[in-house]
Amino acid sequence: MSQKNVIKKNINHNKGWALDLFSDVVIVENNGTKFLFLSGVSSEDPEATDLHSVTILGENDFRKQTQIAFRKIKSILAAHGATLADVVRMTGYVTDRNNMYTYFEVQGEELEGAPRPPHTFLEVSSLAVPEMLVEIEVTAIIDSSES
Repeated sequence: MSQKNVIKKNINHNKGWALDLFSDVVIVENNGTKFLFLSGVSSEDPEATDLHSVTILGENDFRKQTQIAFRKIKSILAAHGATLADVVRMTGYVTDRNNMYTYFEVQGEELEGAPRPPHTFLEVSSLAVPEMLVEIEVTAIIDSSES
């Protein structure tokens, strides 16, 4: 019986503002299955290189920040051969629970017909950068033999 080793790879998609703090994505591959774990994705400017000067896109506009976050998630997933249809778990963090319906409305639009994954929705007092209104964690699973 042959046994494949688990392969773990840490990746950063940002330009550097968080490189010393965390990885954007961890990919774990085992026996033809690829697990993608995305750290909290928000509307921070992906071109930012300095943690102390990160610009939040869509400032003060919850809907816009949520759209930006979901589009970044789609882009990161695509870079690894996945789509939102491959998402098996999502966690949304917001600074105001009154935005819950807007969040799920945007999620539905961005899923483009893919089934809604299991989801935890949390209100927090603040996020990494004071102007952030939303942050989304994602776990996806794909068959790596197809990518």
